[in-house]
Amino acid sequence: MCLSGLGWMEWPDRYLATLPLYGFDAIHCSIYRNPNNAPGAEPYWSDADIRRHEPGAMKHLLRRTARFGIDFYAPILYQ
Repeated sequence: MCLSGLGWMEWPDRYLATLPLYGFDAIHCSIYRNPNNAPGAEPYWSDADIRRHEPGAMKHLLRRTARFGIDFYAPILYQ
């Protein structure tokens, strides 16, 4: 499993295609991506700490990783 080495949660298709060549079989989408946009528990979580995204962005990334045979790990937050 790896994190993106290009920037915070940047996963271009060309990068995803090369990961299996180097032995990676999964990517880790940071908990700070907050895929379901749920509020987290205080005091460890605040709106300043998370990065919101468009609905469906994680689903789109999941479909793209599947095309390259890469698994996907994203912790889900809920309160």
